[in-house]
Amino acid sequence: MAAVLAVPSLYSATAYGAVTAINVIGITPAYAIPIYLRLRAGNRFVPGPWSLGRWSRPVGWIAVVWVAFVTVLFCLPQKSPVNVDTMNYAAVALVVVLVLASVWWYVARRSYGTPTAYGTAREEAEIAEGIV
Repeated sequence: MAAVLAVPSLYSATAYGAVTAINVIGITPAYAIPIYLRLRAGNRFVPGPWSLGRWSRPVGWIAVVWVAFVTVLFCLPQKSPVNVDTMNYAAVALVVVLVLASVWWYVARRSYGTPTAYGTAREEAEIAEGIV
């Protein structure tokens, strides 16, 4: 499906710009979300063997703000004046995806549940030990 959606970029510079912008908009938040969740956890987060120490929070916030900035930047038109041929359609695609995801979440949110562990405390401890 992704290849079919990218076919117009073979013959249109506008489509190429939109496809590359959509890819950047789609992938960069994947890097920022775990960083943001770590920042949000605050002191509850236990750092691993490698850490930036006291620089973790400033570097983390710089990374999150940078990703937000780049996401907005890649939604802007790439040429001026803006017309049908120079419009960056990545913003339109982003809005469509966010609307569809929001609608799907409201429709299907009650059909998902959290898994429950069935077993003894010892079995659960063995499973938890294997995960770490």
